[in-house]
Parts: sequence; C-alpha cells; structure tokens
Amino acid sequence: MELWRIIATALTIFLGLLLVLDSVVGIRGEPAQRRRRRLRAAVRGLLLLALAAGLVATVLPWTIVWAVLTATALIMSIRFVAD
Repeated sequence: MELWRIIATALTIFLGLLLVLDSVVGIRGEPAQRRRRRLRAAVRGLLLLALAAGLVATVLPWTIVWAVLTATALIMSIRFVAD
C-alpha cells in the first residue's frame, strides 16, 4: 500500500471519529429517547466511517481523497471554532 493511502486513511479515521463524537454529544431531548438516538447516530456514523476508510484505503484516487480530507478539516475547524 502506498504511503499516501496509509496517511490518508489514518487522517480519515481520526477526523471521522471526532465528527461522530461531536454529533453524538450534540443530541438533545428526553433522556430515554436521547439514549436511543445517540446509539443510532453512533452506529450509523461508525458504519459510514468504516466505509469511507475502506474506500480511501483501496479505490479512491488521490485527488478525491485529499479534497474530501481538506473539506472535512475545514468543516471541523468551522464547527469547533463556532462553538
């Protein structure tokens, strides 16, 4: 596996985990419903993250991979600075 794929996969997993955690923490509502909603959000987020990491590690070309990582980093910087 090429070195850029390893680095991009690691960055995808790291940034994805931060986004999943941020989305799970941001869920509000009644306590009983909140637990279920958080669990569903976490499972969906982790499944999508696994799919994205698998695609980055195997088939996506480098231009798309780095464009997605750049966009994700920009979204995270805006999200965390705004809060």
